[in-house]
Amino acid sequence: MLNTVLTGIRRSTSPLHAKDVLYAGSQFLLKSTDHGDSWVKISPDLTTNDPQKQRQEESGGITIDNSTAENHCTIFTISESPKNKNIIWAGTDDGNLQVTQNGGKEWLNTVTNIPGLPKNTWCYHVEASRYDEKTAYAVFDGHWNGDLNPYIFKTTDLGKSWTKISSGTIESFCYVLREDIVNKNLLFVGTDRGLYLTLDGGINWVKPSDIPEVSIRDMAIQPDESDLILATHGRGVVIIDDISTLRSLTPGVLQNEVTFIPAKPAFIKASGYRVKETGDQAFYAPNESESAVIAYYLKSKHIFGDMFIEVFNDRNEKIADLNAGKSKGLNKVLWPVRRKVPNVPANPGLIGKVAAGPFYPPGTYTVKLTKKDTVFTTQIVIKDDPKSLHSPAERKLQIETVETAYSLLEEIASFNTKLSDLISRLELLKESGVSPKLAGSINMLSGTFKEYQNLIAADSKSRLSGKSKLREKAADVYSGIIGYLGAPTTSQIEALNSIKKEVTRIKEDFNNFSQTSEELLNKRLKDEGRPGIKFLGFIGILF
Repeated sequence: MLNTVLTGIRRSTSPLHAKDVLYAGSQFLLKSTDHGDSWVKISPDLTTNDPQKQRQEESGGITIDNSTAENHCTIFTISESPKNKNIIWAGTDDGNLQVTQNGGKEWLNTVTNIPGLPKNTWCYHVEASRYDEKTAYAVFDGHWNGDLNPYIFKTTDLGKSWTKISSGTIESFCYVLREDIVNKNLLFVGTDRGLYLTLDGGINWVKPSDIPEVSIRDMAIQPDESDLILATHGRGVVIIDDISTLRSLTPGVLQNEVTFIPAKPAFIKASGYRVKETGDQAFYAPNESESAVIAYYLKSKHIFGDMFIEVFNDRNEKIADLNAGKSKGLNKVLWPVRRKVPNVPANPGLIGKVAAGPFYPPGTYTVKLTKKDTVFTTQIVIKDDPKSLHSPAERKLQIETVETAYSLLEEIASFNTKLSDLISRLELLKESGVSPKLAGSINMLSGTFKEYQNLIAADSKSRLSGKSKLREKAADVYSGIIGYLGAPTTSQIEALNSIKKEVTRIKEDFNNFSQTSEELLNKRLKDEGRPGIKFLGFIGILF
């Protein structure tokens, strides 16, 4: 007879097994080879079967518990070896730790081989190693009996001997251990007071400071994203993004002054937008970061001297200056893989259209970390989104068109700023006490320059004014192509070319006018005994 309700179901983790193999525990271990449609008992009673621990019905008149929380003498944790489908571990809530090497035909209780473990301590978790079939980890929890000590053990000989690996650094009783899927020396332990990890197989443990100090009952590693997922008691699910950096912190690395951690590629992806929905079931989350992660290890905290980061493109042109993290240990610095937004004034009608700068193009970029007089170098790769449905030719055209629109907005902004500066200089000249005749000439010049401004940029800051000049039209085209990673439309390209031609015409006309006006104004200034003024030249501005 089964010990009432099954206490847990575990899927086979062995690549040698079909994915529809499941295990479940009562006082017996049960196995299904058809995803639960049928079950076979593959063990004898693996618990102590102590009658004194099976008296939950003797409640003294209180309604009998029906949640199975009071059940005892039950298999609580199951682990099949990923290296050998016939090796299966089973730990019980009354202190046994059993193993079979032949798929359940024979079982050995290894708990008597564990040194320093109080008798009948709850076996909360067992983890068969993915690297060696003879290696396993076991976590015992004694807090039910007032024992708050951590008990974590490791065997390398299928339970014939065990070594305690929970040092005094761990300050709480433990629930679960997970072995990293890439680095066998990287282990994670969930305790009643947060997360601990070790980089050297359990010799030294550290507690991450930015993880909530909450009871962690289970953990999993997402293989594609390298995320560590924590199931907590009281704080929901906590996800630690990308633990791949921890995998690189080998004992050798920890002895170096500075070590860059190999960086994952940064992908160019279409930006997401938040769409508000009503209802209590709506879920909101931040968009995926558009930054590349520069990670490095410092043996000691940097205190004296310069320390900074620079990023260079494939032409050795510096494209970014970043503040360097200077803390002892692992540092992460984010490099936004977009250029700054186009240079436009703080105009409500423009800000929404130029909210993002262009992505840096795909390629390999060099990162240089300068620490005092020493330079450390690594590389970061930017790639197109592998899931993108756009062809390389479409992506190339989008990049080229965005660059054209971006440069056009920058040149219009530069032209407009220089016109404003020139108008201000003329106003200062007029206020310096010139003759009325000269003041009239200055007013005429200022008025003409303002007309040039009105040709390239709307003079209203209201987004409801309906006014749209060349700058606003260029921003419209830019906003249409920056948010879509495929090829721009023919009408967008034609509109951009038309705006370029008109800007070029206006600037050429301005250059001709300013050259003649400068000569006439300086002649009149000379007649009044004043120094000449030089207008800004705009010839030779390229797109």
